[in-house]
Amino acid sequence: MSARPSASFVAIAVLALATAAPAQNRPQFPEMRVTDAGVCVDLQPIDLNGDGHLDLAWAGVCLALGTPVPVDLYSALGDGTGALSAPVGHTVGTGPQQLALGDLDGDGDPDALVTNFDSDDVSVLLGDGAGGFGPACRASRRPGR
Repeated sequence: MSARPSASFVAIAVLALATAAPAQNRPQFPEMRVTDAGVCVDLQPIDLNGDGHLDLAWAGVCLALGTPVPVDLYSALGDGTGALSAPVGHTVGTGPQQLALGDLDGDGDPDALVTNFDSDDVSVLLGDGAGGFGPACRASRRPGR
């Protein structure tokens, strides 16, 4: 299995970014309570809903009793002041490794492609134009599977 960035690395990176800005310009994050251990493996800023403000999308592995659960793509909308909405989970395969965002279907809305290590497949989620994603379509990374 390939190495994944630690949760502490991600927390330090977010803290460094948040404290580097002057106090009045620091991003405000909603309070989030985490009940299961998790790891963020890919975090990307992008305007998901076309309002001109950066939003966040990230892939991660949430561990519940040692078993990866399949809600592993998250998105949170930005309001232009640095604040983010509460994250929304989107179901993909198990063990997401990488996230790619772009307009895959030509409708102008960002779509998501997630490679999944443990389930050995790729999940494609089409953007809905409002900052969310539709259900994942999964395809094996191996021909004949």
